[in-house]
Amino acid sequence: MDEKGTANVSIGASDYAMLKAAKILEQQFHTRFPGIKDLAFSCNVSVSKLKRDFKETHGVTPLEYFRNLQVHYALHRIENREKTLKEIATELGFKKSSSFLEWYKKSAYEREPQQN
Repeated sequence: MDEKGTANVSIGASDYAMLKAAKILEQQFHTRFPGIKDLAFSCNVSVSKLKRDFKETHGVTPLEYFRNLQVHYALHRIENREKTLKEIATELGFKKSSSFLEWYKKSAYEREPQQN
């Protein structure tokens, strides 16, 4: 700690790159997965380093992280009845609501979304 009581925490380049990768995914989850090569390039790391370090840092692969963001978004919108299933499906890049429902069922959530 410094004299102001602030902890001196430094992160390495790899940690910074993984935080940057997560931020990019968080900003783009409602559009499309940017692609592993593009993501690695944006973070100035190799694809293999991104895959290895991202999983080590976040516990999941970049694609799993991206999909989890989409699931959380969809779940929140469904539970709060903010949007219809069709609107959510369209926002997340699904051409058909049925494709969205199939994807959603395979997700970490075992509940099927209900449209009322």
